[in-house]
Amino acid sequence: RRTLPVLTQSAAPSASPSAPPAADAPPPPPSPYACPVCRTAISLFDTSCPSCATAFPRLSRYGNVVDLAPSLPISAPTLFQTPKLSTFRNPVVSTIYDLGWRASFRQSGFPGVDGEARLFTEFLRGLDLPASVPRTVLDLSCGTAPASRAIAAMRNASPGAWTPLVGSWIAADGSESMVREAATKRARKDDYEVVRADCAALPIRDGALAAVHAGAAVHCWARLQDGLGEVRRVL
Repeated sequence: RRTLPVLTQSAAPSASPSAPPAADAPPPPPSPYACPVCRTAISLFDTSCPSCATAFPRLSRYGNVVDLAPSLPISAPTLFQTPKLSTFRNPVVSTIYDLGWRASFRQSGFPGVDGEARLFTEFLRGLDLPASVPRTVLDLSCGTAPASRAIAAMRNASPGAWTPLVGSWIAADGSESMVREAATKRARKDDYEVVRADCAALPIRDGALAAVHAGAAVHCWARLQDGLGEVRRVL
């Protein structure tokens, strides 16, 4: 063990009283993510589940998004892949989604992306949650994430006003081509996280979310009851 030299008063002036140590910063909230197969807690830095070894590859062809949807293989159809989902996994559809497809939903009574963002903002302001609940929000079946981008623009314009409302924002979709568009169209990489996820097996811990947004999305779910059950679990 090293022995430090002892300094006498003549060798060095007496030190002034040191300032009290700064209070420890609060620890960051735990990762909201969980393995969609066994529910073990994970982070986006994990390449596989530490419990069941399910792999979580990064989709280099699709915006380097983390793939947390092992139930929706990209290369082969499954029972979960309905014709509707297959349509939205078509790269052509994801490309034109923002070029009029999403805007056409106004004809069915939707208020438009900006209107949805304002309505969801009011919803978030009305939430009465304990301070211990992380303000993590999920945009489920986000498509190309137009709502996530609209909310991100509002957050970036008034960050102070948004800090109490949203801590982190996740955009998730089962379509690999949609999440590619969602990732590449972010104004800033930290606007929101993007993952590929199956709405019937969400890669989220129980009770980890403050809110879920699903705008013009549930018609894409293979089994509505499965998606709603997962939403209830993660809230």
